[in-house]
Amino acid sequence: ATAIFYSALQGHETTSAALVAAGARIDLIDGDGTTLLVAASAGGDAKLVEHLLAEDPHADLQPALMAALEAGHADVVWPLIERGADAKIVFEGGETALIRAARRGQDEIAGLLIAGGAKLGSVADDGTTVLMAAAQGNLLEFAQLLLRWGATVDAARPDSGATALCDAICLGHHDLAEVLRGATADGEQAARSCRATACDQGAATVQTVATGSTEICSRLDGKVKSAAAGAPGRLNNLLLMATMAGCDSTAL
Repeated sequence: ATAIFYSALQGHETTSAALVAAGARIDLIDGDGTTLLVAASAGGDAKLVEHLLAEDPHADLQPALMAALEAGHADVVWPLIERGADAKIVFEGGETALIRAARRGQDEIAGLLIAGGAKLGSVADDGTTVLMAAAQGNLLEFAQLLLRWGATVDAARPDSGATALCDAICLGHHDLAEVLRGATADGEQAARSCRATACDQGAATVQTVATGSTEICSRLDGKVKSAAAGAPGRLNNLLLMATMAGCDSTAL
C-alpha cells in the first residue's frame, strides 16, 4: 500500500491532507482492489472522504458505506449517504445496516441510517427485527422511539421464540426490559416465559450482564455440547450467545 493508503486506513487526517497537498495520487487502487475512498471510510478519515467525494462525484459509494458501517465511523456514514449511498444496504444473512447498527449499540449511526431512508420494518433472515436489535444493543431511547412509531413488540424469532423483551432480559438490560415489558400484553407472564425458556434457548445470552464471565461461558459450554448432538438450529443460537457474551466460541 502507498503512504496515503496507509494513512487513510489509520485515520490520520493530518497526514493524509499533507500527502494530498504534496501531490499524492488519489485515483489509485490497492492490490486487493480497494479504492482510496473505501480505505478512508474504513479508517474514519472524514476529511479525506469529503475531499475524494468532491473530486469524484461518480465514485462507487456502496463499498465505502459498508466499510464505514463495519468500522462504526458515524462521521463518514452521513457524507456518503448524503451523496447518494443507499442506507438500506443489506449484509450477509439478510441483516440490514440498521439492524446491525442497533445490535451493536450504535445509536448515532442508526439515526443517520433512518434519516437516509433505512426501513424500520426490516427483518433479518433469522427473524431479528430492528426492535430486537435495539434490545440487544441496549438502545433504550431508540427502542422507545421504535415503540412510538409502531414497532411490533411481540414479534418472535422462529428458531427460539425469543422476542425483544427476551433479548433485553437475557442480556441484563433491565431498564429497557421494563419498557418492553410495559409495552407487552401480559408483560409479567411474557417476562417469566423469557426467563424460563428463551434465555436457555439462545435469545442472546444468559440472564446477566456479566459478559464473558467464567460462569456464563462454562454454562454455555455444556449447552453447546448438548445441542451439537442433535439440535443444529439451537446450536447456532448458542454459538451466537457465546460470541455476544465474550466467550471463546471456538473452544466450546
